[in-house]
Amino acid sequence: MTSINSHTQSLSGIDQPRPSEATSPLSGTRTSGSPATSLPGFQAGLRPQIPPQTGSRATGLSQCRFASTSPVGLAPKGATVLHINDLHGFIRGNDAHAYAGGLARLATAIKQVAEENVERNFKTIVTIAGDIFTGGTDFDGRLVVDTLATMQAELKPYNVQFVAVLGNHESDHGLETLMNYIEKSAFPVLGANIGLTDDAQGVSTPLADGTTLLDIGGGKKIAIVGITTDTKVPTDVKTKDKRKIPLTTADPVAIAPQQLAVTAQARPAATVLLTHVGDEAKTDLAKAVRGDVDVIIGGHTHDPDPSPDDAAHFRSCTDIKGVPYCRVPSETGVSILGRVDITFDKDKNKVSSSGIPLMSSIPEDPDIGDYIDERIEEDRQAHPENYAPVGMLLDSDGHRIDELKLSRSEQCTLGQLTTQGMIDAARNYIPQDKPVVALLNTGAMRGDITSDADGVVLSGQRDRVFKYNNNLVTVKITGKQLAEMLKKSETQKGSGEYLQHAGVPDPIDPTQTYTVVTIDYLLESDDTYFQKGTAYEPVGLASDNTVTIRDAFSSGLKPITPSVAGETAEKETWAHTTPG
Repeated sequence: MTSINSHTQSLSGIDQPRPSEATSPLSGTRTSGSPATSLPGFQAGLRPQIPPQTGSRATGLSQCRFASTSPVGLAPKGATVLHINDLHGFIRGNDAHAYAGGLARLATAIKQVAEENVERNFKTIVTIAGDIFTGGTDFDGRLVVDTLATMQAELKPYNVQFVAVLGNHESDHGLETLMNYIEKSAFPVLGANIGLTDDAQGVSTPLADGTTLLDIGGGKKIAIVGITTDTKVPTDVKTKDKRKIPLTTADPVAIAPQQLAVTAQARPAATVLLTHVGDEAKTDLAKAVRGDVDVIIGGHTHDPDPSPDDAAHFRSCTDIKGVPYCRVPSETGVSILGRVDITFDKDKNKVSSSGIPLMSSIPEDPDIGDYIDERIEEDRQAHPENYAPVGMLLDSDGHRIDELKLSRSEQCTLGQLTTQGMIDAARNYIPQDKPVVALLNTGAMRGDITSDADGVVLSGQRDRVFKYNNNLVTVKITGKQLAEMLKKSETQKGSGEYLQHAGVPDPIDPTQTYTVVTIDYLLESDDTYFQKGTAYEPVGLASDNTVTIRDAFSSGLKPITPSVAGETAEKETWAHTTPG
C-alpha cells in the first residue's frame, strides 16, 4: 500500500487529565435519550408521530463493543480518533484539485492507520462532526450514509468504529430521512441538545443519544459525547405530508458539562466531545468542559483548504483554554483527514495530533470506489432527470462562459445570475408592476459552476453548488429594513452571511414598501437579517411552495440550443424546464 504522510503536532503542553471519576449524578438528566430530562429546553415526553423510544435511548448510554484484535488479556495502549467534518455529500474526489479527496481515498487512509494501530495495540475510531449528507448525488443522503456503512464493514478486520454527531443541516431532507439516519445508521449518531417538539403535547424529546460508550476491551471504554450548535438550526422539520414539526436546540455550553457529568460515571479511559459547533461558541465550550474531556472535535465552520505547500496547516488541532480543539478544512468536502492519538496513562492521557492530506498520490480504495460508481449508475438509471442538462452558460453575445466563480466578499457573476433568476421565478407569482429585490446569502452556494465543452450545465453540477435546494419565498419589507440588511451584509464579507442581491433601487426609499424574494432558510432559520419571531407579510410565494433556488438558477441560464440538444439527446434523455 502507498505510504500516507501525516504531519504530526505534539500537544505535550496540553496533555489532558482523564475525566474525573467522582461526579455528582444529575437527577433526572436525560443521557442518550432516556425519557426523563431536566436539560434546559427539554421536557419529558414521547416523539410526535414516531414510535416510543426503546433500547439504548430508554435505558441510558448507548454502547458499542469492539471485536477483539488485541492479544488475549492485553489492554489497548490508546486510541486514534480520526475526524472529518462538514462532508456535505462530497462523495467523489476530484483529481484536478490539489486535495483530490473523496470517500474512496478516505477509506484508503483510514485503512492504513487502522493496520498500523493493530500492530501497536491502539483502537481506531472515525468521527464525523456533523453535516454529513446534505446535497450529494442522490439528494437525500442515502448514498453517503450507505457508503460510510460499507466502509465500516470493510474495515471490520481492523476493528474500526464510526461515530457521528448531528449537524444543523441534517434535517434538510425532512423528518423521515432524519429519523432513518439516526435510528437505522450502521454507526452511532449523537445529539444531546437537539430535539423534536410535539405541538399537541407541548413537549420536546432529544432526537438522539447524547453519549456512546465504545467498549475497546481490557476493561476500557472510550466515551463519545455529541453536541450540536444552537444557531442556524431550522426551527422545524418537514414531514412527507408537508406538516412541520418544531425542532428545539438547547445551549451547547450549558448541556455539554451536564452530559459529561453523567458520562463520567461510566469511568471511561478517555472522553471525546464530538461537536458541530462553530467559532462563535468554541471558546466558551472549551472553558466549560476543561478537565472533563481529552479532546474536542469540531465542525460547522468551513475552513478553507490550506496551500499544499504549507505543511504546518495540515495539523488539525489548536489549544483553546487548555483543551485540544480539532477541526479540518471542509472547503471541498474531505481534504484532510484529522488524526488525534490518545495514549492512556494512569494519571493523565497524552494527546498528539496530525493531519493526513488526501492528495491524488493516495490511491482510492477499489471496493469503495466501485461501490460508489455502481450506486451512482443505479441512481442515474432510476432518475435520469437528475443528470440532465439544465441550460447554457452564454454571455450577451452568445459566447460560451466556461465558469462562474463564487465570491463571499463581493457581488459575483454566479450570485448575480442566480438572484436575477430568483426575480424571474418570482414574477410568475406576484404582480408584474411591483418592483422585486432578490437577497441570497452566499452560504446557499457551495462552489463554482463550470460548463462542459458545449457550454452546457448539467443538473448534477448545479445541484452540487445549490446543495440545499431551498424554497423561494416572497415577503414585504420596508426600505428602511432593506437598507439595514445591505449595510449589515457589508460587515459579513468573507462569510456565508454576505448577501448577493439584484433589483436593489438606487437610492432606496426608506418609506417605500419593497417585495423581496429570498430563500426559506434565510427568512425562517437564520437570524442575521430576518429576525425570528417577526411576522413578514407574504406575497405570492409561501415557504411550502415548490419553486426552489435550483429552479431560479436554471431560469437564469440560456435555453439549450437545438444543435447542442440534438447531440446531448444521443447520450441521455433530458428536458429543460423553467419554474412556473
